[in-house]
Amino acid sequence: MIRPATAALGVAAIAAVVLVHHDPWQRAAAVGDYVAGRGGSERVLPQLPEGVPEGAAIELVRADGSRTRIAAHEHAAGLWVWADRELVGPADPEALDGLWSGLRATASLRAASIAATDAALGSGGRVRLELPGGPIELVLGAATPDGVGLYAALASADVGAAPWVLDRALADWIAQPATGWIARRPWVVEPAEIAAVRFADATLSRGPDGLWRAGAAGQGALLSSSAVDARLSRLLTARLDPFAASVADPGVAPWLQLDTLDGRTLPLWLRDGCEGLPGRVTLDRGLGRAGCVDARVADPWPLPGREHEERSWIEPRLVPWDYGRVLSIAQLRPQASTLRRQGGGWVIERAVSGGGTEVVAVPEPEVLRWYTALHDARLDTDAPRPAVSPTVELEVVSDSTARLRLSCAPDHGADDDAGDAMICARQGEPAFALRLPVAPDFTPESFAQRQLLALGSDELRALELQGPGLARQAAHLDLGVWRLDAPAHPEGDAVLDEDAIVQLGAALGGARALAWTEPPDEPPLRTIRLERTVRAGRGAEVGVTLWSDCRVRVDEGPTARVGEGTCEALARDLLVTTPLERVLEDATRLVVDGEDSRAFALVRRDGELVPEQGVVPGALQQALRGWPQWRARSIVAPAPVGTARWTLAIEPRTGEPWTLELGEGWARVRGADWGYVGE
Repeated sequence: MIRPATAALGVAAIAAVVLVHHDPWQRAAAVGDYVAGRGGSERVLPQLPEGVPEGAAIELVRADGSRTRIAAHEHAAGLWVWADRELVGPADPEALDGLWSGLRATASLRAASIAATDAALGSGGRVRLELPGGPIELVLGAATPDGVGLYAALASADVGAAPWVLDRALADWIAQPATGWIARRPWVVEPAEIAAVRFADATLSRGPDGLWRAGAAGQGALLSSSAVDARLSRLLTARLDPFAASVADPGVAPWLQLDTLDGRTLPLWLRDGCEGLPGRVTLDRGLGRAGCVDARVADPWPLPGREHEERSWIEPRLVPWDYGRVLSIAQLRPQASTLRRQGGGWVIERAVSGGGTEVVAVPEPEVLRWYTALHDARLDTDAPRPAVSPTVELEVVSDSTARLRLSCAPDHGADDDAGDAMICARQGEPAFALRLPVAPDFTPESFAQRQLLALGSDELRALELQGPGLARQAAHLDLGVWRLDAPAHPEGDAVLDEDAIVQLGAALGGARALAWTEPPDEPPLRTIRLERTVRAGRGAEVGVTLWSDCRVRVDEGPTARVGEGTCEALARDLLVTTPLERVLEDATRLVVDGEDSRAFALVRRDGELVPEQGVVPGALQQALRGWPQWRARSIVAPAPVGTARWTLAIEPRTGEPWTLELGEGWARVRGADWGYVGE
């Protein structure tokens, strides 16, 4: 037995279905009748693969019968664009990807309930696709009454089948002129894909090591790859705008020819001027339309052997390969030997008496230092020098098996006697002067360990500086914080310059001997005592002595000459060398007493030192502007003597009040036996 409630619900459901299909209150539609018989959204061309397949072609036919065709060219790589029968130019890869992706994603907005004849199919143009699996043709018709889409159908659809309603973007693609699909670049290729550049009088080629080499007027040279790649980028990214009449003549050699890594040949013809447009020239591929480009594209390439105003593109680095790319270096003179990689290090092979071969392992860090000096040395390529009889000859072999022959000799005509002036030539190139801070020839002794002190960045525990006329400075590391031991200062640890301590530690650990020498007879500039973390085989305490001329000795070891940068870092003090800047930043109250004025008080309000009463006197105003820049040259003992010009009574944020006295070029803490001497 059916319950009353169940029966009532059944009647209501039936009524709802009837109202849905036969709504008595339905208003007349303002547009044509549509149904979703094929299910709202449906891909029209689901068979299209991702990316344009090999051998495919696209043809966009407008309503008037004119057409744009995108297809392969029998004499050129890639896809090209035709406007009817005229070849316009190479297809723009980005535009083509957008078109193809759009066709793949094209979906029906809905299916129309009108006949194909009423949809005026063919009046909106056609999209024809030639694919390896067979052709596809999409026929476009009139716009829908609501203006949202347009009618379309596949040419292979059953006669009388209802068309789709597609997005109007298809009509926009068909209406676009053929020039809208072409690349405006001279050639669609990247500089990294170019293997050679050929002119009538010169040829540039990229070697297996990635470096450019050139020959012009019988003179060859290794070129600066960054310069060549920059000029190639300027050429290949130039925009053809506007288009111009063709200037290519098959009977005339092109301006230049590009050879690609995949074997293509890409010529370019050039003509000065472009339809009266100032600052532009005409560039022509010989295929498709020519175009106007910026005249700088036609600037001469300053190659060795050519006459030019700007400097040649000869590679200025003596050896351009990075350290990691070098496999071996053969020394041909003064003594035949070979430096080569073995495992993770380096060895030197050389002949010994009796016909045998000696193999000597050498420290990798020292080889790196030596080779870096060769790599970074810069040839003076603006001024070729006469060839000299070489005293050193090296042949460097890279990981690409490319070889580079170097011939060098001392430059006896150099203006100074620094000893690093050389004249070097690479094989087949002119000779040039350069500064070479290391001897280019080598023996096992050349790579002897030159690190003066083994000190890691986190191993320093304490420092002490002393020297004639210097105040003793000492500090130690306590739970990660540097503490001041000497000299006594009212502000304690706050006056330590932690940046200076870090740089001093780095200089100690990185100090290398440029040359071994004898210790001088003069007293040292300073001695540095340090404590480091104890390691197996070494002690905790080390003494370092620094003399003038950047001579250094560690403990009782040999004396070495170090670089100027290391020398400057070793001469730094531990205290902040701008003491007045710190005073003005830290004081909560400052009473300044000048030799020619009464005492004047400044107090800190809202972060600034301002007069406690009255107006700052003019002389004090001038002094306050200069004090933050006052820098100490050294921290001396005993303290400077003389009458103080200014006395600063300081009340710091923390700690006890103290007094700083300023004289002519010096400063001292009142009561201390040391002081600062200005620069």
